[in-house]
Amino acid sequence: LKLAQGDLSRLDPEDVLVEVIPDEATVRLVGKQDLVKSTHAKLKQIAQELEDELDKSKKVISEKITSLKPWQAAMLRALHYQQTVNKKLPNLKIQFEGNNLYLEGMPADLREAKLQMLETVNGMFSDTLQMGELCMELMRIKPTREFIVTQLGGSKLVWDASKKNKSVMIYAMKKDELQKGKDILKKHVLETKYDVDETVKYAFGTQKWNDLQRQLCPKKNEGKILLRPEGDQLGV
Repeated sequence: LKLAQGDLSRLDPEDVLVEVIPDEATVRLVGKQDLVKSTHAKLKQIAQELEDELDKSKKVISEKITSLKPWQAAMLRALHYQQTVNKKLPNLKIQFEGNNLYLEGMPADLREAKLQMLETVNGMFSDTLQMGELCMELMRIKPTREFIVTQLGGSKLVWDASKKNKSVMIYAMKKDELQKGKDILKKHVLETKYDVDETVKYAFGTQKWNDLQRQLCPKKNEGKILLRPEGDQLGV
């Protein structure tokens, strides 16, 4: 076990010469017998403490990070956080469980992985985009989400269109990607309201209305278009 000079200073021996012989990895004690014995005992205690600390640093530990917001976890996934970290720390186990992140490995590896995670989530740019309820609902549906991703062309953008929000929160790692994403959402996710007469209103909820919906929303567009009766209007 390697002892640093600072460790030896803890001995504070009186009338005992402490000599470190690096080539032999030994410590030589010279002095009165009783003092040498007590100094030797203290030296063994210090060595054991250092050994215990070294063993502790080598133990595998695990941690479940539950503080991530949904869009933060989504951005980490979009940036392939798991693969990127594992290239540098191949022995670290990384797994997403919903919005939670599970890490298992050596303490030093966990610290480095958490640091990279924090640098990522704290470096995100954000903006808001006003949208109608139908648009926000559409952006929560998988086919629409996948379509938007294809339109982004590699730009990393995530959003939060949850029901509790009155507008869509969008996030990106770069300001230009944030603006690009905002423009794409404005272009491709649209909501229009049409006035309808009494005849159409009475059809809402009937089998004829269901048949009409299937015609207006064919299976190939499933999850990409919504029809919603709203009083005297039809939201699309």
